Amino acid sequence: MTETAPGLRLGAGVVGGHDDADTHRDGRRHVNAAGGSVIAAYERPEGLRLYGAAFAAHLVVDTDRHYGNGAGIDGSVDSTDGIGYGAAVRGGWEFPVRPSVWVMPYAELQWSKSKLHG
Repeated sequence: MTETAPGLRLGAGVVGGHDDADTHRDGRRHVNAAGGSVIAAYERPEGLRLYGAAFAAHLVVDTDRHYGNGAGIDGSVDSTDGIGYGAAVRGGWEFPVRPSVWVMPYAELQWSKSKLHG
């Protein structure tokens, strides 16, 4: 992060992740994500604090699923991709309760969405 004005900092980051999960009847699901984020913070020495972040990531999902079909077990293997994106904002007011203890009540909103191709 870099300070662009008194109390205001801006930054950027890299988003990445991987998840493996077992699914019903010995199936597997693999998810990979890669993207970026932007973040901002406004902090006065005492008082108002505002924070925000937004991200976007390319998603790749590989699925090997198994399911009951009549009297037997059937399966399918497929891969798809898409995008995940979202944002969060937090605002609060920081104040001291003792010389070395500060408290910040805050409210936060978070939103995210993922879109995968068929």
